[in-house]
Amino acid sequence: MNPATHARVTYGLLGVLVLLLGIYLGKYVLFPSEDARSETEAVAEEPAAVIRFLSPSENEEWKTGETREIVWEGGGKTVGLFLIDQSLESEGASVSVSDRVDAMPNEGRYTYAVPTDFKEGTYKWCLSSETNETSVCGLFFFIRASESQTRETIDGCDETFEGFPVTDVFEGEPKAVDWDTYPEARQFRTMIARDAKKGPNFAGHYTVAEWGCGTGCQNHAIVDARDGRIAAFGLLSAYGVKERLDSSLLVVNPPENLPPPEDLPEGLVTQYYALSAYELNLVCAE
Repeated sequence: MNPATHARVTYGLLGVLVLLLGIYLGKYVLFPSEDARSETEAVAEEPAAVIRFLSPSENEEWKTGETREIVWEGGGKTVGLFLIDQSLESEGASVSVSDRVDAMPNEGRYTYAVPTDFKEGTYKWCLSSETNETSVCGLFFFIRASESQTRETIDGCDETFEGFPVTDVFEGEPKAVDWDTYPEARQFRTMIARDAKKGPNFAGHYTVAEWGCGTGCQNHAIVDARDGRIAAFGLLSAYGVKERLDSSLLVVNPPENLPPPEDLPEGLVTQYYALSAYELNLVCAE
């Protein structure tokens, strides 16, 4: 190849390279289209923000009847908030829920009215979020009885199953458990699903599922046989529960299961709950 031809080929190749470079700069840098932008940027979602509780602080004291704010930072667009009782957690329960709010918009704060009859003790708030594989908990704080309000402990409960009658009994095939109604329950799905398949044993169309959570500890979930919805989860007992298909009354630590008074663990009580509209309401404690 003579020098003139070689020069023409070289300049031709350089021209092609310049043209390709111009096309690239125009498409991806100067005037990128939506498709091009997605190709080059591969728009990755922002990394999940780490959840950190700001309030309540460690050993902070709340009073029954007060309205307080739980404050945190981080998490996804929606979060679930629940309260854990330290006294129940120490007995071997991996989840001991006293109060909860599911799938609420993440505003970084939640206003909570402490019930006037709330049990005194040590608690911590925990958050679940789609950006975190496990729940994140804050520090332990105290809930005490308000001086201006008397926490009522009802002695000599006379509640009976007959006093909470249920006549509508479900007789169909129990539906599969709907885990989306209580995502935290998935970790016990084998035991809950096993009992749910047996059909209702409580309040007409509910099944009380039970499994062990350590020495002297039983955990429970209540599943609606009609639609698989989990009505309650994390109900703990030390001496089991008692239920009937024809009644909405649920007895936690029934008297007939308790040891002699001298062997009874300090602070343990029998609790009587009534189920209504997917909520367990404390009726009496002794």
